[in-house]
Amino acid sequence: MPHGTPDWGLQQPQAVAYDLMDLSELVARLGSCNVWDRQGTTLFETKFDEGMGEVDTGFSGTTAAHDLMTGYSRQGAYCMRLTAAHDDEHWADVSKLLCVQLPSRFGLEIAFSVEANTESWELRIEWSDATQEWQGTLRYMHGTGNIDVIDNTGVVFTLATIGLLFDDDRVQYKMKLVIDAVTGEYVRAIVNDTVYPSSLMLPPPAGPGPGLVDPGAPAFAGLSLYMRHTGVIAFNPEAYLDCIIVTQQEP
Repeated sequence: MPHGTPDWGLQQPQAVAYDLMDLSELVARLGSCNVWDRQGTTLFETKFDEGMGEVDTGFSGTTAAHDLMTGYSRQGAYCMRLTAAHDDEHWADVSKLLCVQLPSRFGLEIAFSVEANTESWELRIEWSDATQEWQGTLRYMHGTGNIDVIDNTGVVFTLATIGLLFDDDRVQYKMKLVIDAVTGEYVRAIVNDTVYPSSLMLPPPAGPGPGLVDPGAPAFAGLSLYMRHTGVIAFNPEAYLDCIIVTQQEP
């Protein structure tokens, strides 16, 4: 794209194209969906500007729903509303299945909202190459403020307890999970501006601790990502999801 000429210009341009420095600065100034943790190589991202067709939806219970909404998104025109079911396991989720990936450090990040009857938001990464499978789970509990992971014995391990997030339809909160599919370990978790490093997730001296779950013989081969909104039973809370980013080769 020529530049360096007057707006009306028919003169010979002073430079015929933006050089690499120009382009790098342009990208930084434009920003991207990934505005708060620019690490890893992006495998998949969506802001729902092209609808819900890039992801799968699921639920457990009746009166759960998924639909697009305007006015509450973090970026762009749309976000997805997840209405949790009021019975059974009372959740609604979004998932994405990617093809088989070489083992690496994988990340899953989202922007989300909560309401008064939100019970939890959960991120889960499942990786398998048909011979080995690892599962990592990060959960924010809205009733207690606990930030939890599921350890390699299936036990809930609390990383920290934070102040409860404000109930608000606007998508303003952030959460990210990074796992290592080579070593079977948690790498880090992020909730809003706080990073919970691997030092908090190492096995304690007494024995097994929060390594990734190994469920045994894999039932699939690929990289599966799950984002689940669970409501307080007997209610149908609505929460909003935006800016899904899946990464590999995380530091």
